[in-house]
Amino acid sequence: MNETQHSEQGYGKYDLGLKSFVKSLKVAFIAMVILIFGLLIYFFGIKSFIIVEAQENVLVLRFGKLMEVLDQNWYWRLPKPINELVRIKLNQQTFLVDFEAMPSPKQGPEGPQGKPLEPGRDNYLITGDINIVHTTWKVDYRVTDAKKYYEYFISAMAPFIEKVESNKSITNSLYSGGPVFSLKNILKQVVIKETAIQKVDQTLYNNQKYTEQVKNKFKQTVADLNAGVMIENVSLLKYSPPLKAKAAFDEVSSAQQQKDSEVNKALAYQVETQNAAISQAAIIVATAKNYKKRIVAEVKAETIYFESIKNEYDLSPETVLVSLYNNTLGDVISVVKDKYILYKGGPNSRQEVRLKINTEPKNIKKKK
Repeated sequence: MNETQHSEQGYGKYDLGLKSFVKSLKVAFIAMVILIFGLLIYFFGIKSFIIVEAQENVLVLRFGKLMEVLDQNWYWRLPKPINELVRIKLNQQTFLVDFEAMPSPKQGPEGPQGKPLEPGRDNYLITGDINIVHTTWKVDYRVTDAKKYYEYFISAMAPFIEKVESNKSITNSLYSGGPVFSLKNILKQVVIKETAIQKVDQTLYNNQKYTEQVKNKFKQTVADLNAGVMIENVSLLKYSPPLKAKAAFDEVSSAQQQKDSEVNKALAYQVETQNAAISQAAIIVATAKNYKKRIVAEVKAETIYFESIKNEYDLSPETVLVSLYNNTLGDVISVVKDKYILYKGGPNSRQEVRLKINTEPKNIKKKK
């Protein structure tokens, strides 16, 4: 009997197939064990590690209940379905709110001409003097308390958490019920109310006060919510009348600017004239004070001289008179060009006339 016949008698007709099947089951079992161990390592190792970046908080929800808030660091927490993670950005965030009309196609070389506004399709604001304006607002805000922020804005929208988590941040959710959507609605309410008590000039041309009122009101409203959000800035980016009325508003604006220019010129001329008058007055007053001081000093000097002469005159009148006469005569003669001296002596003397001739001229050119 050969070897093949002996094998068939020992194991039967199907023993070789069963043997191969058992061997395949062993290989599948080993592969399943390796897969299970790999999934356990991934589930309890890689998937359970959480890295919280800077300017970020991670909220840990265990079966839908908020358990803790994680700051910047790395952590180990069981993943879904035991724990769910909500990432909230803490850095400055920005969103826009606009009250603009739907754009219209260009008509002719002048561009868009505007079309009638339709409620529900076009956004616009109505001022207190029944005018329509369009505005665009920019808001800068920051999350200051992730727990309060979650409880106020996010906890009511549990079905959306998985969707938002896939985007790595829940801060910029724009769907109904999201944080930004709620903040936008609050700002819209504030802008509509504040615009309704303003005049159109205050919203289009002198809008500093209008912008400040909207900013303060919106900040106060959000602060009263105590929702862990701080509004850092609210700015008015764009403001304009309806497109159809823009030309008329531009004419009014141009007239206002011309008026302001003329008023500024008049004020500048007023200031310039006042400064010149003040300067001239100061010069006149200073000159008068100097003249006063000089005259007073001269009068005082004359008084002292007169008193000294008077004292001398009281002591010797003839001597003082002769001295004064000679001084006066000397002063007079010094300014006379030609001088004649007439001398009359005693009764028996002759009268003499002395003339000074060939007087030396004042300007004598020296000979070289």
